[in-house]
Amino acid sequence: MVGPRRDVARFRRQARGGADVLPVVYALQTDALGDREAEVRPNPLDLDRLRPPDEESHERISEKLGDLYMDPKWNTWDVHVGRTKTVGAHARLEYSFMTAWCEPLGPIAYASQDHPTLVFVLAAVADEEYTSAFVHRGRIRRWRMSERTWEKLADYEEEDEEEGEFLADYQPRIMEALLAHWENAIAKKMASVPKRRR
Repeated sequence: MVGPRRDVARFRRQARGGADVLPVVYALQTDALGDREAEVRPNPLDLDRLRPPDEESHERISEKLGDLYMDPKWNTWDVHVGRTKTVGAHARLEYSFMTAWCEPLGPIAYASQDHPTLVFVLAAVADEEYTSAFVHRGRIRRWRMSERTWEKLADYEEEDEEEGEFLADYQPRIMEALLAHWENAIAKKMASVPKRRR
């Protein structure tokens, strides 16, 4: 997320909400809950805090996005928030998180209408599909990394490593490339954002 520092801080406050725990439905499916059941702390990116306040708006954006919409009931977990960094005249804040289904384009698209000075970029890695999205004022642009590109970035050798170790090794490079794809679009959009007076 990139934008004026005050607006980045406002989004951060709004997004902070309920408990950051592994969804029980997902845990039952994967048998992955373990000791996390006792791990209850505030969720820095609570999707339910970003959803439309009324059911009509919620249904409207759900219909508009179709399969791209992710209901807040599939909330984020294992959320980590970086430090707010200064980039030129603006601030940048990065979240990393897990979801049980897909990237939360619906809630973020709606939130971007409430935060029109902010640009959101979502990068997602799942089942050998690598995508990112540029979100501003409710509008979404998507990009899918080609198989050739991710294999090159991953230095892919199918039989070299076990799947889990391989994923942990190459995922950061893939995520960086997915985010970097939108740098020119971010710079162009930020150039048109009015600067706040102090």
